[in-house]
Amino acid sequence: MALYKRRPYVLDSDLAVFEVRHAPATRVANPGIYRCTGCGEEVPVAKGHLLPRGEQHEHGPEDGKVEWQLIVFAQQKR
Repeated sequence: MALYKRRPYVLDSDLAVFEVRHAPATRVANPGIYRCTGCGEEVPVAKGHLLPRGEQHEHGPEDGKVEWQLIVFAQQKR
């Protein structure tokens, strides 16, 4: 689970981008922290970079398939 120390730096949001589940190796349009919906592992991903490929992130069948969901959107000024 992502943690933060200073509340003024994080805001609640209902943006639709938080509901989308992405396949492994998807190029992300939104930079931030992505969470595997199966096992809960979190990874930071920069804008335009790829989510981990299947062989880079594996978990057991009990965790289901690997899908990534944005949990913290890092807003960029430029």
